[in-house]
Amino acid sequence: MLDLQQTAESPGMSPDLMRTAEQSEGLSGNETLNDQGYADAGCQTELMMDDMEKMEDVLRQNTTELGDLRTRRT
Repeated sequence: MLDLQQTAESPGMSPDLMRTAEQSEGLSGNETLNDQGYADAGCQTELMMDDMEKMEDVLRQNTTELGDLRTRRT
């Protein structure tokens, strides 16, 4: 049977190149390794500034309500 996997001892593949190949095996389609060996990834969102402001308002309201409830408990 033909072995298509190369090992670090295989001619033509440096240990650094082998390590990069091993690290990139676990990456999904939209990730790449940067120079430090970390995976960079990107995503797209449909959030608009208005949506973010509404979420901030809800967070402020919830934080205020939680503070009030904690104050009443004591």
